[in-house]
Amino acid sequence: MYVTQQILPSDDPFDAADFDAVAYINARFPAEQSLHHIDDVLEEMRLRATATDTQIRDVVRSLASADQDGRTSLLHAQEAIAELFSRFQDIKGITRPISHRESPGMWGSGVERQPQMMPGALNV
Repeated sequence: MYVTQQILPSDDPFDAADFDAVAYINARFPAEQSLHHIDDVLEEMRLRATATDTQIRDVVRSLASADQDGRTSLLHAQEAIAELFSRFQDIKGITRPISHRESPGMWGSGVERQPQMMPGALNV
């Protein structure tokens, strides 16, 4: 049994894994007298073929749309990653000079530094 038959069971003889076209035709037209309905059967087959073509087109369009949506999402994700990397680099560039000004030790010595006065500045 095919996986599709497990997921979507069908009574349609065309969906059977062991479909036999000759047996199907013999069942549809068991005697020569039944051939006078052949035009109706052909019209039914044309309608089924048209419906199947429409379904295939819809699926192909859906897949193409999903592919485009996926590409768009990937592009947005790449842009977001680039922006995040740029911001990370900016933050890293800002924190690097600050970390070099700190006193020894990871968090400094625990003593606050007093702002240094520039020569000639008035202390108010």
